[in-house]
Amino acid sequence: AVSRMRPPFDQDELREALASVEKALIRSTSPAITRRAAPPQRVTWEFGQRLSDTLLAGDVRILYDRCREKAREQRSSLRILLDPDGPNVSRIPWEFIVDPNLRDDFLALRVPLVRSLNLMEAVPPLQVESPLRVLGVMSRPSDLPHLEVEKERRQISAALQHLSSDLVDVHWL
Repeated sequence: AVSRMRPPFDQDELREALASVEKALIRSTSPAITRRAAPPQRVTWEFGQRLSDTLLAGDVRILYDRCREKAREQRSSLRILLDPDGPNVSRIPWEFIVDPNLRDDFLALRVPLVRSLNLMEAVPPLQVESPLRVLGVMSRPSDLPHLEVEKERRQISAALQHLSSDLVDVHWL
């Protein structure tokens, strides 16, 4: 379905909403708790619900529900292609859309959201000489929850394993 809709925020509202979401995300990793501030998840949820209510409304919502159900029946995947038009709409982090059926999770965690880039001219293909050199950098912050860096490293290495060493050269830092 293709639908033209009004942006969920005007320029000033978007600036303010993005600042609130950024603060909430920073606060969500802080061990300090303040009583006056809204819980960090509430700020991002309200932002995501507003995006969801704007994007998945009317006929688009009906079609979305039908496609999602058909994908479940066929055991296939569903993908949402966003083609934002305009500077304000392009700046919106649409990945915060809340799943309209569950309202307890972000839609992008279940359904890929893909943005169409509106470019003035085609991007020329990147010329790469073999082997492609990849530097994998693993972060182990001491002030944040433990990351499973070794597991991620194994998964990335396994994904690249089918390529010959002539094509890809991976080094880990």
